[in-house]
Amino acid sequence: AQSAVSTITDANLTVLIAEDNAVNMLLARTIINKIAPNFYLLEASNGQEALNLCKSQRPDLILMDVQMPEMNGYEATKAIRAIDWSLRIPIIALTAGNVKGEREKCLAAGMDDFLVKPIIETDISAALHKWLELDDKSSAPEAPMLNDETSQHFNISVLKNYVGENESLV
Repeated sequence: AQSAVSTITDANLTVLIAEDNAVNMLLARTIINKIAPNFYLLEASNGQEALNLCKSQRPDLILMDVQMPEMNGYEATKAIRAIDWSLRIPIIALTAGNVKGEREKCLAAGMDDFLVKPIIETDISAALHKWLELDDKSSAPEAPMLNDETSQHFNISVLKNYVGENESLV
């Protein structure tokens, strides 16, 4: 099945994914590799690793899980914001629930945007286009509707679209 999301091929940027859940990390990595194959991905399994990678690699964008061991996403964001850089790195929160007040808590911690897990291709694509100011805005997807009651949390055909027909991975 063909994806409705365009592939980003004109940018060689670095994205840091901070996520302690291996399945969520695999999903994020797979989606980004699919829609932005030229991007370099950094992976951190907790907030402290994310902070250390930021200091050594300075990513162009960060996808930050909120609930992680050692240092959570809020603490890591505050520490990253304390680093003296001339340009602000966009930090997008990844959270398991659209809990009332969660968006405000993320923004108050210094995050720039908010995505609800499980993340989907159109949400990631929209966030990359929005925060990385990519040139091909004409092909950028519309911003997602976060409270779509009809959307499924798990759809096997969407997963197979991401990972192919690799049954052991599915």
